[in-house]
Amino acid sequence: LEGIVPRNCELPSLETLDIMCSYNLKAIFYGYGRQSSPAGYTLPCLRRIRLQELPLLEHLHVDNPMLTAPAWEELHVRGCWSLRHLPRFHQQPDEAVEVRGEQTWWDKLSPGFPRRFASHRERVVIESYLR
Repeated sequence: LEGIVPRNCELPSLETLDIMCSYNLKAIFYGYGRQSSPAGYTLPCLRRIRLQELPLLEHLHVDNPMLTAPAWEELHVRGCWSLRHLPRFHQQPDEAVEVRGEQTWWDKLSPGFPRRFASHRERVVIESYLR
């Protein structure tokens, strides 16, 4: 499994996306070349994404599409050492998205962010996830 959600897939009711322990996953949202819509993904109800132990995950979305997720509140990243970029938004969420991850991940993130935003001591319990 190298990608989960194709670009032409609609998920209007998706609120939480928990993905855990997929060692070959490289992107969550992916396209099909010319058939892909350049607009990106619209996820009107998405509130949380939790990513854990995805060491090859490089992108939330490939081919640089934009996300529209006005209700997005939280992104939690742990054990995703290849993920270097936060997603690009077509329409910014209504509130700031709270991003949590290990301090070493924050240090490798591009563009870099100050260390004071790292939450490396926090423990998170994943209640459900995709396999």
